[in-house]
Amino acid sequence: MASQLAEIQARLHELRSVPPATKGIVFNHHKHPYIASIPCEILSVILNQGSTDLEDRTRFAMSVSQVSRYWRETATQTRYIWSGIILFPWRTGRGYRTFLKVLISRSQSHPLDVEILLNEWDKPLSFDLRCLSPQLDVVILEIARWRSFSTWCGRLDEISDLTERFHHLSAPILESFRLYFTSGPGEMSRDELWNIFENGAPMLSHVHIYGITPTDFLVPLSSVISLHLEFGEIVDLMPGKDLLQVLRSSSALVFLNLKGAFVDLHGLHQQSLQGEHVEIATLRSLSFSANPSINYSVESVLNTIRCPALESLTISGVEVWDNGLSSMQALLTQPSPIPPLPALHFIKLCDIDCDQFVTNFDFTHLPALESISIRGCTSPMALLCTLLPSQGRAGDDVLWPALRVIDLWLLDTMDFDCLHEVISHRHACGRPISVTLDPEVLQNFQSKSR
Repeated sequence: MASQLAEIQARLHELRSVPPATKGIVFNHHKHPYIASIPCEILSVILNQGSTDLEDRTRFAMSVSQVSRYWRETATQTRYIWSGIILFPWRTGRGYRTFLKVLISRSQSHPLDVEILLNEWDKPLSFDLRCLSPQLDVVILEIARWRSFSTWCGRLDEISDLTERFHHLSAPILESFRLYFTSGPGEMSRDELWNIFENGAPMLSHVHIYGITPTDFLVPLSSVISLHLEFGEIVDLMPGKDLLQVLRSSSALVFLNLKGAFVDLHGLHQQSLQGEHVEIATLRSLSFSANPSINYSVESVLNTIRCPALESLTISGVEVWDNGLSSMQALLTQPSPIPPLPALHFIKLCDIDCDQFVTNFDFTHLPALESISIRGCTSPMALLCTLLPSQGRAGDDVLWPALRVIDLWLLDTMDFDCLHEVISHRHACGRPISVTLDPEVLQNFQSKSR
């Protein structure tokens, strides 16, 4: 044992007696920074995490490629950081077109994320739309590599110029398409239709269109799983039959978000009365805007968009909704019951009048409902008091038997007694619930209680 210990000590002494020059090479991090010793594979992984935003991604790529020669060599071989392509049509010189070619070259075979900025707040007053073509000529040659495409437009002629270029093309790996039309309502009238990628976009799965109806701007929807239609302040609401036409071509939908005053409610109600509807068996999440003070604003949507496997439902308030329907309330019959939603386990209500919601919409038959969130709504206890047995149900007939969680905001302090009664009743019948309250509301209640 003593001899082994002596041998180890001798070896340690040998290692400690390394010449000073060698020590400098190994340990002097001022001359040889540790960051310069990172293997290029690991550095490339780090650079890949640098930025996801398109504009920031390009700036990041330019910055890291100027740190050192080693970083430049690694950055130029890291394809992802060069794959964000932004077109600024008012940059008319050849320099920016050359820069686009550099980005495309360094991205090699990596899928491209393409964005065209045409919105009013970015472009100069002297901007000429024809300046877009030279840049688009560079990028459109690589359309087979487009993974995502987005554009912000301010005028109809800008949309038409783009779609004219995309009309007969195919986008084989395109996954995401976003169009934001920021024009005022006065510029919406026209006769022609725009359709793009007529030769196919088989991988397209996410579509977000803002400010223009999807029947005016036709995108391949057969493989889309997430569809977001947002209409802002447009005047002419989408006819009910047109909405159903769009959804019939979207048979693979899983997520559907209809935001704003998106449809002529009276026309949609007429479609419902005639038995017209579309059934989307794959739909799991539905979000739409409504005004519960108007009969049929909820039933008409759920009766025409049938989604038997729906798991999550969000209903948000909207001001410009009735389109003259409120004056016809007395002429309309009792609202039709909604189709069964046996798998629905989450409901979120935002910025609506719960008192009107309870009056005009019966959704008491939801056996799988586990959680309900009420955000920014007036009279929330008008809805929650339906959980009490005094609402015309027998004592053993528990509403929403699977309910376990309630998320509440903007609760009036005078409603706490009623809320306590609801919680106590659920506990007494063996189906307890937990309630999450806005901290500010809870603090106000506690201060008043003192």
